[in-house]
Amino acid sequence: MSIKKRIMSAVTAVALAVTTVMGLGGCSSQVSYAMEIDGEKIPAGLYILYSGYAYQLAQQKLTEEQPDLKTTEEGFDWTAQKVSDMDFMDYVEQEALNNCKQYVAVNRLFDELNIALEKDDKDSINDSVNSQWDYEIPEVALNSMTYLKGFSTLGNYYESIGVSKASLKLYISASLKSSKIFNYYYGEGGIEEVSKAEKEKWLEDNYALSRYFPISIKDSKGNVIESKTELALIMKTAEEYAEKLNKGESYKDVYDEYVEYSKAQASSASDSATTPADNTAAAETTVSDAATGDQQGREAAPPEDATTPASPETEPETEPEEAVTTATAEETEPEEVTSAAEKTTEPAETASDNTDGTAAVTSAAETGGTTTEEVKDSDYDRIIGKDSTSPSEKFVKTLFEMKAGEAKVIEEDTAYYVVQKLDILKSDQDYVKKYDSNALQGLKADEMDAVFEKKYSDYAVAENKSAPDYCKQQAANASNGLNAISQIQYLMYYYSSMLGGGLN
Repeated sequence: MSIKKRIMSAVTAVALAVTTVMGLGGCSSQVSYAMEIDGEKIPAGLYILYSGYAYQLAQQKLTEEQPDLKTTEEGFDWTAQKVSDMDFMDYVEQEALNNCKQYVAVNRLFDELNIALEKDDKDSINDSVNSQWDYEIPEVALNSMTYLKGFSTLGNYYESIGVSKASLKLYISASLKSSKIFNYYYGEGGIEEVSKAEKEKWLEDNYALSRYFPISIKDSKGNVIESKTELALIMKTAEEYAEKLNKGESYKDVYDEYVEYSKAQASSASDSATTPADNTAAAETTVSDAATGDQQGREAAPPEDATTPASPETEPETEPEEAVTTATAEETEPEEVTSAAEKTTEPAETASDNTDGTAAVTSAAETGGTTTEEVKDSDYDRIIGKDSTSPSEKFVKTLFEMKAGEAKVIEEDTAYYVVQKLDILKSDQDYVKKYDSNALQGLKADEMDAVFEKKYSDYAVAENKSAPDYCKQQAANASNGLNAISQIQYLMYYYSSMLGGGLN
């Protein structure tokens, strides 16, 4: 497995766990467990992971409840806020406790249902734990994440903050077990199997399949055109393209026509304010499958794991025997698929792949009339989530109001977008199958949580009085870990893309 794949497997599996760990003060090196839940000890390092994760959830919930908060301003104090009418840190502590309870509940239910971790599962966990633990922190990451300075690997860092490899393994194992329980209930052949019709409706309600391109309304100097006459001419051109799509013309043909129009405008009146600026550049793009997200702006964050941690299978002081598996990598939001219509600056894992898995193709507009292989309409497909803010909230709202098969022009401040909405259920791509786990999470995550909550509702809790308070207080530093992992992930994708996937 390549370094990039190993990193991403680990990051996906532990994304919140491990990152949440980063920056937490070490306490498990001094105290073996943080508390007992219904008689089962929770390792101190595991509690640190859950405290950090809870801190991240509190931050997310706070920004949802108070979107106008200036959280990026210098001096902003998260802990001075209230989340769901609770003091911030009280909320964090309560969530961390619930996570630990659910950890025990998951392990017990996993055994009661006679579900097993297969060899492949254990190998996957081993790979995830080891690759995460042994990951050598690159200099480029140290430059922006100074708190990692002095540590050669993430494993060194985890140990310094009181998180052992054993605790990391327990977290990842629990995450996988909860995923398996979830599938036992709601997956194919599950005891409460979700029908295909339900998943199809969820997909239609939450994601739109589209094709679109922007026609700039800026002049050659980059200023938005003010002349109503000139704007009306550009709008008329955009509406003509939309009408052709409504009459059944190929999207590729319409887009190619726009490319030629743009080139003609640029060459005939390069200094004219009537020429939409930068249209040629907008047209000159490569068809590629690239995931985008406004992370959050995000498309928002990947659905939360409908699963949750499980109980320790080994004493925290002992080193895990070769680790066990990783959380499902599929439990991520469907990617916004970037098409030939617009170049993306987001790094893509496979910059040369299309959405259907075929090799990327270069449009005739880029090669002066030649192509490496024929471009299809579907090569321009994009999936956009209902909560996305890209290209804009107005764009997304209008797109979801459109009917499948409809094409129209959406006006934005700097461009007119020619947009075609497609039937996501009739695509050449089986998006229902591709995003099966996303649909299941969207439909059943709350129900799964309720199952776990019912199971742990009467669990007794006995805190270890010798565990130092800073195990809880240091949770704030866990946000550094989330930033570290996401930035390292971005950098790995970016440099891999720049080097043609050369980080092996």
